[in-house]
Amino acid sequence: MNQIDLTTLNPDLFLYEPTGQPGSSARSLLVIFSGVNATRFMGYKLTRDMPCDKLFIRDPSKSWYHGNIDGLAEGIEDLLAKIKVITDKYPMEHVTFLGSSMGGFAALLFGILLNIGKIIAFGPQIRINPHLPNNPKNDSQIEYKDLTPLINSSTAEIDIYIGLNELADIYHVQDIKQSDNVRVQRLFGQPHNVMLFLTKINCLDTIIRSSIAPAVGGRQERRPGLPLSISDSFAKNSTLQNAVFAYYIDKNYSLAGTFFAELTAAYPAINTFWKFYGICLYHESEYKQAQEMLSIAETIAYSDEELHYYQGLISLQGKHYERASARFEQAIQFAPQKKLTYFIKLAISYRESGRLDNALRTLTQSLAISKTNYGTYYQFAQIHKLKNNIDQAITSLQLAAKYSPGNQQILQELHALECNRVYTI
Repeated sequence: MNQIDLTTLNPDLFLYEPTGQPGSSARSLLVIFSGVNATRFMGYKLTRDMPCDKLFIRDPSKSWYHGNIDGLAEGIEDLLAKIKVITDKYPMEHVTFLGSSMGGFAALLFGILLNIGKIIAFGPQIRINPHLPNNPKNDSQIEYKDLTPLINSSTAEIDIYIGLNELADIYHVQDIKQSDNVRVQRLFGQPHNVMLFLTKINCLDTIIRSSIAPAVGGRQERRPGLPLSISDSFAKNSTLQNAVFAYYIDKNYSLAGTFFAELTAAYPAINTFWKFYGICLYHESEYKQAQEMLSIAETIAYSDEELHYYQGLISLQGKHYERASARFEQAIQFAPQKKLTYFIKLAISYRESGRLDNALRTLTQSLAISKTNYGTYYQFAQIHKLKNNIDQAITSLQLAAKYSPGNQQILQELHALECNRVYTI
């Protein structure tokens, strides 16, 4: 068998930092898999002072750690073998795998395959499906598409944390069996990026340290529980899966709405079911009913960005522009990451209420998110036209046309402005 040389790996993708005493049985290892958009190692600063050895891994190819990752591995089996070179240095009960989202998927998969002692996953994808949010766009190279059987048969100590604001994450963990070694914590009012929430409330450090404590402290620490979490998996109710498939895969909002109506009746305290019921009604142009459902969701989990966004859309539809602006501002405030769509809709609501300078400032902020989105430039053009800045409007439409080739609406508006400018001259 060929010896595996880890020195050839890209240290920006695979970084091993031993800090303990070589050969000591008290040493522990923390392996952290970064998420899909990580440009640097996740958790590097957070764990800097933790008394354990660390291994940090990134997958910039976004293959869910399955693909041919230049500078790291030629596939999942190759990566598994390279990780094993490190983990074999430690007793398995002294090894913890950790990750969030794509990294959470990897922590679960590699942790179970290598039979390590502890796994901590935040918002992991359990059932890979390109139609679902926060999933790979193409799953053709992913061998392990459903981790549920692996998790349910594992002897590892597994802790999974999800936010109850994210419908797909509720579905992912639906069939995971709670046991002495497997625990799922579903946190009220939290989004997919539940790791960020745990950081803000100063719980993440405690969660990680408790996983390495037995190896460095000589005794088993209690696995920390969290307030405002539930244990109900909804596994006895097939309506959840039906709702997810109807909404995300079939995009049959009428059918999905009937399933969400059933879920709100069965689980009235879960804001996500009310929220998605409202979103389905919005897509069916039932704006008044949609507003009612979203308002109920808001009373349960006010900081849910999505419900504010859709209430903003409803207000925009009803030409209540200042109300729409307030909702889009709240959506931006509560979103863990900046979302371009929120800024563009906010700019539209500002424009329609006559606050043109506010709209321009908001669109300038959206350029910091993406400089290649045609919608931003198109909205710039609409404002410049209202300000009678025809040259700037033409420039904005030219950029919009560049990033949306063949868009007839943009081309027609551009042609009309150019003709008008020539005629005026």
